Amino acid sequence: MKVIISTLHNGPVTPDYAYSLAALMLENPYDSIKGIHYTKTARNHHGRNTAIKRFLETDADVLMWIDDDMAFDPGAYKILYEEMAGEGHFQCGPDVYMVAGLAFIYDADQGTQRPTCLDFNEEANEYQSRAYYPKNGRFFCDSTGAAFVMIHRDIFEATGPLWHLDTECHPETMKPMGHDVAFFHNARKITGERVWYCADAKTGHVKTWQASEDTYEAFLVSQGLPTLDGMERAATLL
Repeated sequence: MKVIISTLHNGPVTPDYAYSLAALMLENPYDSIKGIHYTKTARNHHGRNTAIKRFLETDADVLMWIDDDMAFDPGAYKILYEEMAGEGHFQCGPDVYMVAGLAFIYDADQGTQRPTCLDFNEEANEYQSRAYYPKNGRFFCDSTGAAFVMIHRDIFEATGPLWHLDTECHPETMKPMGHDVAFFHNARKITGERVWYCADAKTGHVKTWQASEDTYEAFLVSQGLPTLDGMERAATLL
């Protein structure tokens, strides 16, 4: 299975990303990475559409988005690759078309942090993050961000040619929806495929500090909420 890594950037990438990518390329698990595509753009939806078109001109099977402010190790890549190839320890089957690693969104204005595993709330007609997810687990979710995710070319071929929309308000839900979340929303509506989310493929999101599972658990504690481990222990007692 051939993989193209694609990264959008508006300027210099973060050192954490550069170190992480260098370590990944030195190992190049399964000799699977066949190229790295960089797209310089100030408009992410336009850059992603351009990068997808470029990817489809290759003979690669999978496009992997990695944002230029992500920190990760080769092990996280291998988890996603093995799941996509149908060889993972907790594989959900051979027909997995979108596989994401654990990442977090940090809202500096509100001082909040949330994971990027999203489910569609039919009653509210919007996507909502799972505050709690199975730690080190793997599960389906309805959408995610594009920070650290593999997508099979079949998805792009089924949903193009306009994959990422230039809108903050999705025309179907009439609710705010980022262009990356909207992509997975449309992919699910058109193909029926959901995102296979691997919470053991851990990453860090580098802003003024690195948002990770550790900082998310610290955030939960700061809000007087149970940690992920605490929720799992409580679930075993029910």
